[in-house]
Amino acid sequence: MRLIFNAAPIIQVLFLFCFLVIAGEKPRIETSTGRVIGLEGIEEAVVKIGQDLRVVEGLIVRLVCPVRGFPNPEVSWFLNDRIVKTSGRFLVDTRSNSLIVDGIQVQDTGQVSCTASNSAGSATASSFISIIGKDKY
Repeated sequence: MRLIFNAAPIIQVLFLFCFLVIAGEKPRIETSTGRVIGLEGIEEAVVKIGQDLRVVEGLIVRLVCPVRGFPNPEVSWFLNDRIVKTSGRFLVDTRSNSLIVDGIQVQDTGQVSCTASNSAGSATASSFISIIGKDKY
């Protein structure tokens, strides 16, 4: 008995697989828009990149940068165009692609950006953070 089948779909799948492995998939960042206001009385404000944030000084702020791509993109964080690394009040969580600021301060006001990069390219998204000093609240 001779088995006859159409090889075209298999070849197409193999071509697509090889293309993705060789070329990769450019990173994409899932963003949200809008404004989040964190007032005194809450401990942590969580924001998806793309949303602007206005918080009272001293809160914990977590910015999340949901990203997809192949190979897995590496995420870098920036505050006012300066790279942010884990140190002091800042924690860069590479597992969740989050930036956590423990006890945000007025001098942290500004543009926060995440850049996702892999061999296929890069993508950047940002949020603006405004800090209200405790003495002005």
